[in-house]
Amino acid sequence: MENKIWKDKLSVLLHDPLIKAFDIKGHENLSKEFCDLVGVEMLRGEEDIVSSAFDRIPLPHERYGKQIRISIDNLPGFYHPISGKVIPQTKELYTKKKENLPSLINEIKRKLKALKDENDSYEKIYHALWWELAYILEYSGLLPADTRIPNHSIVDHLDMASALTSCVNSNNEIDASLVMFAIGPVQEVIAQARKTVDLWAGSYLLSYLTYQAIEYIGLTYGFDSIVYPYLRGNQFIYKTLERHGVKLLTKPIANEKVASIPNVFLAIVPISDAKKVIDECSKKVKEKWEELSNKTLGILKKESMEVNEQEYKKQMEIFPTVNATFMPLPKTVEQVKTTIETLFEDEDFIREIENYEAFVQEIEKLGGYKVNAGSFYRHTFKTLTARLNAIKAISHFPMYESDAMIDGQRIPDDFGGIVRACVKVKDQDKEDYLGTLNATKRFLRDTLRDKLIEKIRYESLQEMAAENEVNKKEGKMVNGYVAVLMLDGDRMGKLVSGDEAPEFEKIAHERLKEVLESEQGISEELRHEIYRQRMLTPSYQKAISRMLGIFSSLVSYVVEEKYNGMLVYAGGDDVLAILPADKVLQCANDIRKMYSGIGGIEINVNGDTYKFEHELLYKNGEPIALMMGDRATMSAGISIAHHKVPLKTMIELARQQEHRAKERLGRNAFSVAVVRRSGQIEEVGAKWEIDGMDVIKETVEIYELSEALKMSHRTFYKLTEDDIAIVKNSKNDVIIEKIADYLLRRSDAVKKDSEDFKELALKFKHYIKILLKNDKVSLRRPFDLILTVRLTKRGDKRGDN
Repeated sequence: MENKIWKDKLSVLLHDPLIKAFDIKGHENLSKEFCDLVGVEMLRGEEDIVSSAFDRIPLPHERYGKQIRISIDNLPGFYHPISGKVIPQTKELYTKKKENLPSLINEIKRKLKALKDENDSYEKIYHALWWELAYILEYSGLLPADTRIPNHSIVDHLDMASALTSCVNSNNEIDASLVMFAIGPVQEVIAQARKTVDLWAGSYLLSYLTYQAIEYIGLTYGFDSIVYPYLRGNQFIYKTLERHGVKLLTKPIANEKVASIPNVFLAIVPISDAKKVIDECSKKVKEKWEELSNKTLGILKKESMEVNEQEYKKQMEIFPTVNATFMPLPKTVEQVKTTIETLFEDEDFIREIENYEAFVQEIEKLGGYKVNAGSFYRHTFKTLTARLNAIKAISHFPMYESDAMIDGQRIPDDFGGIVRACVKVKDQDKEDYLGTLNATKRFLRDTLRDKLIEKIRYESLQEMAAENEVNKKEGKMVNGYVAVLMLDGDRMGKLVSGDEAPEFEKIAHERLKEVLESEQGISEELRHEIYRQRMLTPSYQKAISRMLGIFSSLVSYVVEEKYNGMLVYAGGDDVLAILPADKVLQCANDIRKMYSGIGGIEINVNGDTYKFEHELLYKNGEPIALMMGDRATMSAGISIAHHKVPLKTMIELARQQEHRAKERLGRNAFSVAVVRRSGQIEEVGAKWEIDGMDVIKETVEIYELSEALKMSHRTFYKLTEDDIAIVKNSKNDVIIEKIADYLLRRSDAVKKDSEDFKELALKFKHYIKILLKNDKVSLRRPFDLILTVRLTKRGDKRGDN
């Protein structure tokens, strides 16, 4: 890119100040001051108009100078982009910060000057400012771009305007295209694992390869061109910018050893470059894969391991699978209709376009702004997603047939897949027969040659099992159980696609709605149509991506620092971790609360305290970011087994349990499979919360009280399912309480007159009443949950020997 483009993008990132909402009338003068500080002229052109059109629907009378200005003093707070709910704590933040506006302005100026002084070109200053935009004021993600529709951040608006600057053609018009790019296969690559290093490497490899494509776009057009995933704070980006001489003020806190880039991304690039971008991204991914697998081949030869080199190179050609497509952003209703009618036979979708056409034409007649390339984002994104799914469905995978031999045998890769083994890897006293992909995974740490990832947290499941507290207490392996934890956001596809985005009525300020209802010429029918529009915008998707990015950057501090586990992957709404069995349930419970921003979960990072509460993330007591909110939930699948059970089996079991939590337990739930030493598999699970009761927290507390009172686990086996059915069908709280009293009185607990016993009795009665009334899966669930916790804490009687 020419230096002028970077200069223009830098200017556009400053065309609105972060604190615009604090001084709407004077914000342009402030922007000019900021631009002068970094040596650029303030620009406000077509990219600002289109970016604004992205963020909201057209409104009547705006061309007639009847724009409504709403002071931040009259704002009840930031509106959550997913639920549309007002977050009142942000109102307190605005009041506090506006009182110190001069000091905020000076702080911004000081940091802008530092970025200018440290970086010696407009390209470097641009990259530095893009990175720091979220950190100049740590709460900038909570500052609205538009106080009339305060559900999107000023940072997202600036990002989109800057991204569009890269798409300005020679006629100073926006010619932009959406590109969606994905690599795979995902589950197959991750699941093929014997050791923890294999599991880590599968996730990391996919992230690392996807990033090669993202890096190409970021260095060519700017990282703001990526709509999702969220990139600020990512270690890959930080290293790229450092490598290119960009001086930054803020270091990332994300754990570099953890894979964090999902295998799919969405970008905005010039229409004229869209095909080239896909080709170059594919090339970058393939080249990096070839580099890594060739380095692995070199290591294998150096270590004198047996390799069928011809077969090894043949298998290099069948991974990874790349699927990508693009869609121009149409500038007129006719263009979008033509595109959709050409690609779709979906009458409902075509009717939706026709209705939207009539809607925008009516708005335009009433003085609304004319449609532009930002007006049809929702429809373009839906079309793009459908195209990518169609490409995936009909993709032709490279044909693979082989009669190759290794060690004088024709044998398959030990970890599955369709390939033959072409490498014999000796690992201590065990030999693994691997294909190219799994051999590259096994040696990924060596080929990346990065000191920060030379040693992952645990080399084996046995090391993980040793972290069970009873083992540390006894000084020997008493509890040999470990756990694989998978968490996944519920209905994420519907959230990202906008199917569950809030309607305009929920995110519009009351003053704006008052004007719409009082203005002459706006019919009741049109007003209703305005209110029912679902707001799928790049800023909406960026907001979701940012919340997920912040969440995933902090998960390791819970998994690894608090619960002594190993975080394998945290990207977007997916989490994969291995933990000591005695910590997995509490860890899963904490993570799902972090995701929603509830529960008061606290972590410490580099001396700072982060707290998740009120659907927000607080840092040292001050709100700095939104989390996904209580409308956005997660489901978890957990497998618990002895450390000698194959890791691949545990991964598959955890995946099955995640599916069970979503499909059978109705989402917002956890499901656990326990593999006993006998080989028997037991399943148990529940909603995270039932009638306000935190199920895991309450189960653990009941278990701990029963242990303190030395109560035998046999107490929880005394009722048969027939007994429980009679109690449940009675729907009588008194009978349920009497049964609970009976069980506790007949138990072998000590100190039955103690306060601890009274507390246990109260908790146990409440617990079984709640679970029995709401249970639709297993009558024994209240008791099985307690017994599962007991197993995770103590292991089984056979111990590890």
